Amino acid sequence: MHKINLAILKRNHDPTSLMVYLNNITKELGNFDLHIQYFSENTEIPKSCNLIWEPALAMRRIPKIYKKNDLPIVASIHGVKSYSLPINEIATNIYTRIYELLLKQQLSADWKWFKNRMTKVVAVSEYGANEVIKAFDIPKSKVDFIYNGIDHSIFNLEVMPIKHEKTYFFHVSTNNPLKNVSRIIEAYNDISSPKPDLVLATPGFKIKKRTEGIYIINSLLSQAELARWYKGAIALVMPSLRETFGMPLIEAMACGCPVITSNITGCSEISGKAALKVNPRSVNEIRTSMEMFIHDKSIKKELSNEGIKQSEKFSWTKSAAQFYKLFKSVQYGRV
Repeated sequence: MHKINLAILKRNHDPTSLMVYLNNITKELGNFDLHIQYFSENTEIPKSCNLIWEPALAMRRIPKIYKKNDLPIVASIHGVKSYSLPINEIATNIYTRIYELLLKQQLSADWKWFKNRMTKVVAVSEYGANEVIKAFDIPKSKVDFIYNGIDHSIFNLEVMPIKHEKTYFFHVSTNNPLKNVSRIIEAYNDISSPKPDLVLATPGFKIKKRTEGIYIINSLLSQAELARWYKGAIALVMPSLRETFGMPLIEAMACGCPVITSNITGCSEISGKAALKVNPRSVNEIRTSMEMFIHDKSIKKELSNEGIKQSEKFSWTKSAAQFYKLFKSVQYGRV
């Protein structure tokens, strides 16, 4: 058997979550018998390689460079939100709605040729796999899912909690309507005082009305800083309208922080039985779940223990091992 010479498309300006994904998996792949070379959308695919890994497809155009050769391609896809949700939940103004609708049309055209060109699509959850199958009419036999991992050397029970004046609920996300921050704020405002603070690590999010007890972190937190915020929180509040995975769920659990999340999409799948789950479109359910953590200390302890066990199921070492197994099956014709 020939050694796997893996060509990986690397983009320089990907979102943090995609960079964490790529960097951790490629680091762990270094423990296996393969050789990695990188290329960009504007360079040639290395001629010495015999397999391509596209690590970061989502709501983005598919590079035309893949049309220029016939090497097998394994493509990771992190979600196609516009195929799963109403446009008014994805975009908040007319300009972003037009953009999303045009992008959806372009993606549909891209996938008409790419679904025949690629060898395997890898989603990050079963929910994500079903989403891409339905969106682009891809045969189930060509779609797998491999869960993300987390770095347990960063997210663990030994982390020192952040110093904050009061107890607090914590939320971390991008400035994206799918993260449901407005409903979290509305639910928090409905809780009777005195109450814990609400800390939102949401760079770019602008609160409509300044409210006592709500703190917004506008800077992008490092992984180590995130771990400290998780460790000190009463709970992570993350009732997203949609996630294909949701790494903060598992990161928080690994730090002993209990989780409030959605009862749908990847949130429910990834959190398993270790979270308090709510209808993300119900402000009342989000508020009630937060009040439970304020008034019932036993639920915090119970979900913290369950979350620690759930987080142990996910690691980048496991993810990379599954990728290596898949790469071998593709390379040696066992797909």
